Amino acid sequence: MTAHTMSGPSVLHARVKLYYNSEQFALHVDSTMNYAAFLEKVENMCEVTSNTPLVLKYIDDENDPILLASDEVYFFL
Repeated sequence: MTAHTMSGPSVLHARVKLYYNSEQFALHVDSTMNYAAFLEKVENMCEVTSNTPLVLKYIDDENDPILLASDEVYFFL
């Protein structure tokens, strides 16, 4: 993750690896992006409609799987 400042608060940028079916994608996100915008970006990248159920998970720095559900809600699996 990298941080860039331009006379204001830092905006963090990250490259995210995304696995969907048998394909792997890479997308770039930043700390200003909310859950809805991230979900829309994922749907566009995977070419699925917004009514397709998606489960978004990641592995944190302690190797724990985390389920993303909203801007505020993260579930340890």
